[in-house]
Amino acid sequence: GALLPRGTPGRMAALVALAGLLAWPAPRPGAGAFVARVLDVGQGLAVHVQTEKHELMFDTGPPYGAHADAGARVVLPYLQALGVVRLDGVVLSHDDSDHVGGAGSIAAAMEVDRWWSSGKWALAAHTAAAAGPCLAGQRWRWDGVDFEFLHPAAEAPELAGKRHDNDRSCVLRVANAAGTLLLLGDVETTGEEAMLLRHGGEKLAADVVVSAHHGSRSSSSPALVDATLPQAVIHAVGHRNPFGHPHPEVWARWAGAGARNWRTDSQGAVEAWFPADADAGVSLTAQRLRAPRYWHGR
Repeated sequence: GALLPRGTPGRMAALVALAGLLAWPAPRPGAGAFVARVLDVGQGLAVHVQTEKHELMFDTGPPYGAHADAGARVVLPYLQALGVVRLDGVVLSHDDSDHVGGAGSIAAAMEVDRWWSSGKWALAAHTAAAAGPCLAGQRWRWDGVDFEFLHPAAEAPELAGKRHDNDRSCVLRVANAAGTLLLLGDVETTGEEAMLLRHGGEKLAADVVVSAHHGSRSSSSPALVDATLPQAVIHAVGHRNPFGHPHPEVWARWAGAGARNWRTDSQGAVEAWFPADADAGVSLTAQRLRAPRYWHGR
């Protein structure tokens, strides 16, 4: 959804700014390893994926009004705190403002080598950097880590006549020897069914999933949950958001499949670490578990 979360504006702005400015103690991954951080941007999505020598953003968070957005308030301060000065790629999963709201600020402040999008934003707005659509089957390798788009397909009859572009969301799989991360954008049940038919369960199996559409009941179908069977699912949601995300049925469905549920509104940014060693296992932690403050949970 593109609407901003309800709540006290001053408190929201303070929490959002704080989320980006708190430095995360972050060693850089070595060869073959990667880390993914689902940032606390309110009701929206922004995920940073870092390998040994490469940086990727998957979505850029929402606008916070006419003159502020997650790119300027959260993503850029966070990247600068890590010493990141350029991005090798930015994926804009689709054109909803809660996913692309920070893109303009990031583009203005930081060099980006490549943009991918299922919508028109990146293609229309940027000519200096390479830009193109995300399409199922596109794949590349950075520092021993494999990236592959699983959706949408170039030919997608199931999307014909669809009014909303959620089901056209870029879906990105990131994998190494230790495990697999699945970034689903806002894909809904029609898109999920298409991916299952196209790829079968093997490509969708994952250790960590960032839930589709913020844990909405329109996504995370039983078939998708059964295909992925992750150890953890991360819901990127805003504090007291008006949509009821993540939906209790979705939360229970993932839990019933053996996944631990994480959520950015109460836990802050969530980090998933994928080591190079296949036997080491994937580990997760959250910002507010590392650095609790007295106001958390209020």
